Amino acid sequence: MMIYLMRHGLAEPFGSRNDELRELTEAGRNQVRAQFIASRDRLLQIEQIVHSPYLRARQTAQIGAELLGVERLLADDRLVPEADPRLALELLERDSDTTTLYVTHNPFVGKLIGLLCQGDSRQPEPMDTAMLAMVEADWPAAGLGRLRGKHAAPFRT
Repeated sequence: MMIYLMRHGLAEPFGSRNDELRELTEAGRNQVRAQFIASRDRLLQIEQIVHSPYLRARQTAQIGAELLGVERLLADDRLVPEADPRLALELLERDSDTTTLYVTHNPFVGKLIGLLCQGDSRQPEPMDTAMLAMVEADWPAAGLGRLRGKHAAPFRT
């Protein structure tokens, strides 16, 4: 299975408002659009997008759904910045029969990739805003994944 992971686009500065309500900036929306357009061929098979309930992740997912023609969007608390990546393995297992894009945050996304590929979330994979990562695994479990690629957003802020 291929696990698609994306960090949300550039958002309002930390501390500008409640973290859950921070929005994408205009540059962040452009960055996300550029990433989805550049990655369209890689993401054509996406059947659903699961995202953190935080506003900036939801906005990123909505832009992706529009550009990719994905109708199923789901929010999940296991994808918030401070979540335990081990709990996300349950989510990945639940979705193992559905090609899914997960939109989340730092430091969580890097820790999840570290857990999947190295078996340890203390070795996070660096992820810039709007970056897309693809992890291949026979099953979504700690240490069984192989990082197959990371793609930075073509639009730089």
